Amino acid sequence: MDAAYSENVVDYRSLGNMPGYEWRLLRYKCRELRLEGVYHRHCHLVSVAVVTQLIIVIEILMLIHVILLFSVVKDIDFLNVLPYFAVMLLTPSILMPSREPNAEQYEAIAILVSCLMALLLTAMDLILPICYHRPFSLVPSYDHVVIVLVYLMFPIAFVENGRSYFLGLAVSLFYFGYMVLIDKISTLDKVWELTAYGAYLFFLNMLCMFLSRFQEYNMRSGILSRYQVVYQNLVFQLAMKEEKALLDSIIPVTLARSLHDAIASHIEEDPSNLIPFTKTRHLFMEPHPEVSILEADMVDFTSLTTTMEVSELVAILHELFVSFDLAANHNRATRIKFLGDSYTCVTGIPSYFPTHANACVKQALDMIEISREVSKRRNKKIDLRIGVHSGEILAGIIGLTKWQFDIWSKDVDITNRLESSGLPGMVHISSRTLGLLDNHYVFEKGTDTAKLDPLLQRSNLSTYLIRSRLPNFEDADDLEDDNFSLNDYRFSFSFSEDYEDIQVKAQRDMILEVEHMPVNRVQACKIRRPMHRIAKGGPSNEGVIDSHLESYYLFTHFPQLEDGVVL
Repeated sequence: MDAAYSENVVDYRSLGNMPGYEWRLLRYKCRELRLEGVYHRHCHLVSVAVVTQLIIVIEILMLIHVILLFSVVKDIDFLNVLPYFAVMLLTPSILMPSREPNAEQYEAIAILVSCLMALLLTAMDLILPICYHRPFSLVPSYDHVVIVLVYLMFPIAFVENGRSYFLGLAVSLFYFGYMVLIDKISTLDKVWELTAYGAYLFFLNMLCMFLSRFQEYNMRSGILSRYQVVYQNLVFQLAMKEEKALLDSIIPVTLARSLHDAIASHIEEDPSNLIPFTKTRHLFMEPHPEVSILEADMVDFTSLTTTMEVSELVAILHELFVSFDLAANHNRATRIKFLGDSYTCVTGIPSYFPTHANACVKQALDMIEISREVSKRRNKKIDLRIGVHSGEILAGIIGLTKWQFDIWSKDVDITNRLESSGLPGMVHISSRTLGLLDNHYVFEKGTDTAKLDPLLQRSNLSTYLIRSRLPNFEDADDLEDDNFSLNDYRFSFSFSEDYEDIQVKAQRDMILEVEHMPVNRVQACKIRRPMHRIAKGGPSNEGVIDSHLESYYLFTHFPQLEDGVVL
């Protein structure tokens, strides 16, 4: 292959880089995309649809011929029209076996049927002139018809190893042999007539071979176009999946759904985006009356920034926050934000559950354990101060050009005070949170700094420091996800393997899609434009086009149909 066409053939975008699908690449593309089987199935279905047309064409030709004979030729003998009636009677019975779309050994049936039909039509055209030993008024006139049908409409033209040119050559030799038999070559004019007739047959075969290649080109480009639609449809669904996963990782599911519905509604009402969504959107806020809030901060973070390289510090923060998110996912906590060295999460949103306080404290203890492991592995002193408080919050999205999800309430401020007045390696909780916990924690009185805090005093809250769970305590929830690891978390946000699977799924979907592809120009089709589904979550897994195989004409390409389904 040319170096200019060495692009990745499994990338659907490379299909669009071929202007008009260059002829020499079509077979190569189908092989590389493993669509040869799909293409041959499509040829089979086209062949089945064309059989009906072929019967109609032959019957009409024979009928017109018979009518003209009776109208033009005087005193015509019935024997002279008998071959045409024989063709009209035998054609349906010969071609019917090739109309079965799921027939076994279809290739052999197609070749046999095509040979029989070519023999029948040729015999019909030559038998009367050959039987009459004197000059006969009816001369062969179906040579071009038979050859064209062999290359373009007989079932052999759509078979993988049909070699229709052999049948076309055989028909040509029959007709040329007939011309040699009836024309006794005695003069130079006869030689020139035979030469001209031979050239005519030769170029007719060449033209039909070109048209058959054009037919193949049309069908292969149709297969590749449909593959591109299927592939893009799957990519679109995966992109929607990624978008949803990203959005759900930032804001609660219910808030994300409200935001998504609002954007979709805005697109439907103003598809031209004359009024930007940022100027018309509502304020997305949700109250949560009973949650637990966690605020964590690294101790002596300033000294770390002055003693470490920036890249190493960022790597440590990344490792910590990824592990914190992993633990939050395990403990049913929703991470709100991380800013610098601080980390905020909440339990009890988006859905309330009664053990939110236990889950929040467990998250805090897990974070302390994670920081100790990272500190030991990195040989750096990394400690956390963590405050946990239970109360109510208002969660929502603010901002104009750059949206930010955050939480606000007096209880959030209290949590910040608990964190700032806490001790490294311990969880500083309020008396309200302690009242929601079970009795399986080792705790002590809070710090003196917290006792003097004016906000905590006004709220009439006492504080406590939790060191750990009681010895030998076993949390049943811990046993549910023993195999939960960082790899699981990374998998949920890494879709590279999904994109590779799309190639396989697109090839598998094409096996089903080819059964519904249009095979001819005039046929009953039902087009479902997927724009309304895109706005509400993307297209479904159903086929893009549902169609029937009833057809009346060959060589079809319906650009408007394809335009109607491109996403």
